[in-house]
Amino acid sequence: EYTQAKGYFEQAVQAESASEQLKTQAYFNLGNTLVVLNDLQGAIAQYEKSCAIKETEPALHNLATVKEMLKKQEEEKKQQDKKKNEEEKKKQEQDQSKDDSDKQENEQKNKQEQKQKNEKQRDQNKKQEPHNIYI
Repeated sequence: EYTQAKGYFEQAVQAESASEQLKTQAYFNLGNTLVVLNDLQGAIAQYEKSCAIKETEPALHNLATVKEMLKKQEEEKKQQDKKKNEEEKKKQEQDQSKDDSDKQENEQKNKQEQKQKNEKQRDQNKKQEPHNIYI
């Protein structure tokens, strides 16, 4: 289908016996095929080659249109990347907050355990203290 058509148009532009008109049309058709295959950079290059041989209204129109499409695609990608970065940053902040909370919880647990140990030790010390008995 389109990949096969791409191959045919590439052969046409490389043929030494091809006329300028044929090459112009082949570059134009190759550009159209690359748009369908979502290779906008490649399509732009082919429309420019077509126009370099002979500027035609369809080639100029498609060149401008695809440049605009590429610009829009790049802007959308930037927005997606920005959104992704914001989401990652938010997740990192949430993870850090959870880590801080866990750390604080562990510190409180450790303090409580230490307090219990101290109280236990104090109780043992009281039991071992000699009792003063007056006779």
